[in-house]
Amino acid sequence: MLTDCRGVVQYESLCIGLMIYKDYYFSVSSHMSGEIIENDLKCGAITHGFLLHDNAPYHIPYNILGFSTKNSMTPNTPYSPDMVP
Repeated sequence: MLTDCRGVVQYESLCIGLMIYKDYYFSVSSHMSGEIIENDLKCGAITHGFLLHDNAPYHIPYNILGFSTKNSMTPNTPYSPDMVP
């Protein structure tokens, strides 16, 4: 599910047991990331944009990591009980 300042932008249902591979994830991410930031800027929700990627680092394919870096997507910090996001 992808959201912006007005709520849900895109919601997709997948068949049970269907795996999401890097090509599908990359196509959805690259298509929607620019629209989310642009819409948030238009409605005044933010003054600058960034995206947060919350998958575990060992689950991120190399091309997704490059896309995330290029588009200033912020990765979550590794889990630590003494660190609150």
